Amino acid sequence: MDNTTAGGGRRRAATKHSAEDQALDQIAKEAEARLAARRQARAEAREIRMRELERQQKELEQNADKVYDMYPEQVSRPSRVATTMSTPRLSREGTNSYQSSRRSSEDSLEEGISLRDMRQELKEYEEKFRKAMVQNAQLDNEKASLTYQVELLKDRLDDLEEQHFQLQREHKEKCREHDQLKRAWDKLKEDMEWCKSQLEERDQLIQVMSQRSDQLQPTGVEVAQ
Repeated sequence: MDNTTAGGGRRRAATKHSAEDQALDQIAKEAEARLAARRQARAEAREIRMRELERQQKELEQNADKVYDMYPEQVSRPSRVATTMSTPRLSREGTNSYQSSRRSSEDSLEEGISLRDMRQELKEYEEKFRKAMVQNAQLDNEKASLTYQVELLKDRLDDLEEQHFQLQREHKEKCREHDQLKRAWDKLKEDMEWCKSQLEERDQLIQVMSQRSDQLQPTGVEVAQ
Protein backbone atom coordinates (compact mmCIF):
# COMPACT_ATOMS: atom_id res chain seq x y z
CA MET A 1 0.00 0.00 0.00
CA ASP A 2 2.75 2.42 0.94
CA ASN A 3 4.83 1.40 -2.07
CA THR A 4 1.92 2.05 -4.44
CA THR A 5 1.27 5.45 -2.89
CA ALA A 6 4.94 6.43 -3.11
CA GLY A 7 5.14 5.29 -6.73
CA GLY A 8 2.03 7.27 -7.63
CA GLY A 9 3.43 10.35 -5.93
CA ARG A 10 6.67 10.05 -7.88
CA ARG A 11 4.76 9.70 -11.16
CA ARG A 12 2.68 12.78 -10.39
CA ALA A 13 5.83 14.73 -9.51
CA ALA A 14 7.52 13.59 -12.74
CA THR A 15 4.46 14.67 -14.76
CA LYS A 16 4.45 18.05 -13.02
CA HIS A 17 8.16 18.55 -13.69
CA SER A 18 7.71 17.56 -17.33
CA ALA A 19 4.96 20.17 -17.72
CA GLU A 20 7.22 22.78 -16.14
CA ASP A 21 10.04 21.86 -18.54
CA GLN A 22 7.71 22.19 -21.50
CA ALA A 23 6.55 25.59 -20.28
CA LEU A 24 10.16 26.73 -19.84
CA ASP A 25 11.02 25.46 -23.34
CA GLN A 26 8.09 27.40 -24.77
CA ILE A 27 9.21 30.55 -22.95
CA ALA A 28 12.75 30.10 -24.27
CA LYS A 29 11.47 29.67 -27.83
CA GLU A 30 9.34 32.80 -27.56
CA ALA A 31 12.33 34.72 -26.17
CA GLU A 32 14.47 33.53 -29.10
CA ALA A 33 11.79 34.67 -31.54
CA ARG A 34 11.58 38.09 -29.88
CA LEU A 35 15.37 38.40 -29.96
CA ALA A 36 15.46 37.53 -33.68
CA ALA A 37 12.71 40.09 -34.36
CA ARG A 38 14.61 42.76 -32.42
CA ARG A 39 17.79 42.00 -34.35
CA GLN A 40 15.95 42.29 -37.65
CA ALA A 41 14.31 45.56 -36.57
CA ARG A 42 17.67 47.00 -35.47
CA ALA A 43 19.29 46.01 -38.76
CA GLU A 44 16.49 47.65 -40.75
CA ALA A 45 16.61 50.79 -38.59
CA ARG A 46 20.40 50.96 -38.96
CA GLU A 47 20.09 50.68 -42.75
CA ILE A 48 17.44 53.41 -42.83
CA ARG A 49 19.63 55.71 -40.71
CA MET A 50 22.63 55.17 -42.96
CA ARG A 51 20.54 55.92 -46.05
CA GLU A 52 19.24 59.09 -44.42
CA LEU A 53 22.79 60.16 -43.57
CA GLU A 54 23.91 59.54 -47.14
CA ARG A 55 20.94 61.54 -48.45
CA GLN A 56 21.68 64.46 -46.12
CA GLN A 57 25.35 64.39 -47.09
CA LYS A 58 24.46 64.47 -50.79
CA GLU A 59 22.09 67.39 -50.21
CA LEU A 60 24.81 69.31 -48.39
CA GLU A 61 27.28 68.65 -51.20
CA GLN A 62 24.74 69.70 -53.84
CA ASN A 63 23.91 72.89 -51.95
CA ALA A 64 27.61 73.68 -51.63
CA ASP A 65 28.08 73.10 -55.36
CA LYS A 66 25.16 75.41 -56.14
CA VAL A 67 26.65 78.13 -53.97
CA TYR A 68 30.02 77.76 -55.67
CA ASP A 69 28.32 77.82 -59.08
CA MET A 70 26.41 80.99 -58.21
CA TYR A 71 29.45 82.70 -56.73
CA PRO A 72 31.36 83.43 -60.03
CA GLU A 73 28.20 84.94 -61.54
CA GLN A 74 27.77 87.24 -58.56
CA VAL A 75 31.43 88.21 -58.75
CA SER A 76 31.37 88.88 -62.48
CA ARG A 77 28.27 91.06 -62.36
CA PRO A 78 29.94 94.09 -60.72
CA SER A 79 32.71 93.94 -63.33
CA ARG A 80 30.19 93.90 -66.16
CA VAL A 81 28.24 96.69 -64.52
CA ALA A 82 31.40 98.70 -64.04
CA THR A 83 32.35 98.14 -67.69
CA THR A 84 28.86 99.13 -68.81
CA MET A 85 28.98 102.21 -66.65
CA SER A 86 32.44 103.19 -67.84
CA THR A 87 31.64 102.81 -71.56
CA PRO A 88 29.14 105.72 -71.75
CA ARG A 89 31.52 107.85 -69.77
CA LEU A 90 34.33 107.17 -72.21
CA SER A 91 31.98 107.87 -75.12
CA ARG A 92 30.89 111.11 -73.59
CA GLU A 93 34.47 112.03 -72.96
CA GLY A 94 35.28 111.27 -76.63
CA THR A 95 32.41 113.40 -77.97
CA ASN A 96 33.01 116.10 -75.40
CA SER A 97 36.75 116.29 -75.93
CA TYR A 98 36.46 119.99 -76.12
CA GLN A 99 35.83 120.18 -72.36
CA SER A 100 38.60 121.26 -70.14
CA SER A 101 41.41 118.82 -69.40
CA ARG A 102 40.99 119.54 -65.70
CA ARG A 103 37.42 118.20 -65.66
CA SER A 104 38.49 115.17 -67.69
CA SER A 105 41.27 114.46 -65.23
CA GLU A 106 38.86 114.77 -62.31
CA ASP A 107 36.40 112.37 -63.96
CA SER A 108 39.14 109.87 -64.67
CA LEU A 109 40.41 110.16 -61.13
CA GLU A 110 36.93 109.67 -59.66
CA GLU A 111 36.32 106.70 -61.93
CA GLY A 112 39.65 105.16 -60.97
CA ILE A 113 38.91 105.65 -57.30
CA SER A 114 35.42 104.15 -57.72
CA LEU A 115 36.74 101.07 -59.54
CA ARG A 116 39.50 100.65 -57.00
CA ASP A 117 37.01 100.88 -54.15
CA MET A 118 34.76 98.35 -55.87
CA ARG A 119 37.66 95.96 -56.40
CA GLN A 120 38.73 96.33 -52.77
CA GLU A 121 35.19 95.79 -51.56
CA LEU A 122 34.86 92.81 -53.89
CA LYS A 123 38.05 91.29 -52.49
CA GLU A 124 36.73 91.75 -48.97
CA TYR A 125 33.47 90.02 -49.91
CA GLU A 126 35.42 87.24 -51.59
CA GLU A 127 37.49 86.71 -48.46
CA LYS A 128 34.42 86.73 -46.22
CA PHE A 129 32.65 84.33 -48.55
CA ARG A 130 35.68 82.02 -48.64
CA LYS A 131 35.92 82.00 -44.84
CA ALA A 132 32.19 81.36 -44.55
CA MET A 133 32.39 78.45 -46.99
CA VAL A 134 35.38 76.97 -45.16
CA GLN A 135 33.60 77.32 -41.83
CA ASN A 136 30.44 75.83 -43.29
CA ALA A 137 32.40 72.86 -44.65
CA GLN A 138 34.04 72.36 -41.27
CA LEU A 139 30.67 72.44 -39.53
CA ASP A 140 29.29 69.94 -42.03
CA ASN A 141 32.23 67.64 -41.40
CA GLU A 142 31.82 67.97 -37.64
CA LYS A 143 28.11 67.29 -37.96
CA ALA A 144 28.74 64.20 -40.08
CA SER A 145 31.39 62.99 -37.61
CA LEU A 146 29.12 63.53 -34.60
CA THR A 147 26.23 61.85 -36.38
CA TYR A 148 28.45 58.87 -37.16
CA GLN A 149 29.54 58.71 -33.51
CA VAL A 150 25.91 58.81 -32.41
CA GLU A 151 25.13 55.91 -34.74
CA LEU A 152 28.08 53.97 -33.33
CA LEU A 153 26.83 54.63 -29.79
CA LYS A 154 23.36 53.45 -30.78
CA ASP A 155 24.83 50.27 -32.22
CA ARG A 156 26.90 49.82 -29.06
CA LEU A 157 23.78 50.31 -26.95
CA ASP A 158 21.95 47.71 -29.03
CA ASP A 159 24.84 45.30 -28.56
CA LEU A 160 24.83 45.89 -24.80
CA GLU A 161 21.08 45.32 -24.66
CA GLU A 162 21.51 42.11 -26.62
CA GLN A 163 24.32 40.98 -24.30
CA HIS A 164 22.15 41.83 -21.30
CA PHE A 165 19.31 39.79 -22.75
CA GLN A 166 21.73 36.93 -23.47
CA LEU A 167 22.96 37.01 -19.87
CA GLN A 168 19.38 37.00 -18.63
CA ARG A 169 18.63 33.99 -20.79
CA GLU A 170 21.75 32.17 -19.55
CA HIS A 171 20.76 33.02 -15.99
CA LYS A 172 17.31 31.52 -16.58
CA GLU A 173 18.90 28.41 -18.07
CA LYS A 174 21.18 28.07 -15.05
CA CYS A 175 18.20 28.51 -12.74
CA ARG A 176 16.40 25.88 -14.75
CA GLU A 177 19.34 23.48 -14.43
CA HIS A 178 19.47 24.23 -10.72
CA ASP A 179 15.78 23.43 -10.39
CA GLN A 180 16.27 20.18 -12.31
CA LEU A 181 19.18 19.19 -10.09
CA LYS A 182 17.17 20.11 -7.01
CA ARG A 183 14.25 18.00 -8.20
CA ALA A 184 16.63 15.10 -8.89
CA TRP A 185 18.14 15.51 -5.43
CA ASP A 186 14.67 15.62 -3.85
CA LYS A 187 13.74 12.46 -5.75
CA LEU A 188 16.90 10.70 -4.61
CA LYS A 189 16.23 11.82 -1.07
CA GLU A 190 12.68 10.53 -1.33
CA ASP A 191 13.94 7.19 -2.69
CA MET A 192 16.49 7.00 0.09
CA GLU A 193 13.80 7.65 2.71
CA TRP A 194 11.64 4.99 1.12
CA CYS A 195 14.52 2.49 1.10
CA LYS A 196 15.28 3.40 4.69
CA SER A 197 11.68 2.79 5.70
CA GLN A 198 11.75 -0.56 3.90
CA LEU A 199 14.89 -1.55 5.77
CA GLU A 200 13.29 -0.52 9.06
CA GLU A 201 10.21 -2.62 8.25
CA ARG A 202 12.48 -5.54 7.37
CA ASP A 203 14.38 -5.18 10.63
CA GLN A 204 11.10 -5.01 12.55
CA LEU A 205 9.85 -8.15 10.82
CA ILE A 206 13.12 -9.94 11.56
CA GLN A 207 12.86 -8.89 15.19
CA VAL A 208 9.26 -10.07 15.44
CA MET A 209 10.08 -13.39 13.83
CA SER A 210 13.03 -13.80 16.18
CA GLN A 211 10.84 -13.10 19.22
CA ARG A 212 8.25 -15.59 18.06
CA SER A 213 10.95 -18.15 17.49
CA ASP A 214 12.25 -17.60 21.00
CA GLN A 215 8.74 -17.93 22.44
CA LEU A 216 8.02 -21.15 20.57
CA GLN A 217 11.33 -22.88 21.34
CA PRO A 218 10.80 -23.66 25.14
CA THR A 219 7.31 -25.05 24.51
CA GLY A 220 8.69 -27.40 21.93
CA VAL A 221 11.32 -28.70 24.37
CA GLU A 222 8.76 -29.40 27.12
CA VAL A 223 6.56 -31.30 24.73
CA ALA A 224 9.50 -33.39 23.64
CA GLN A 225 10.25 -34.33 27.29
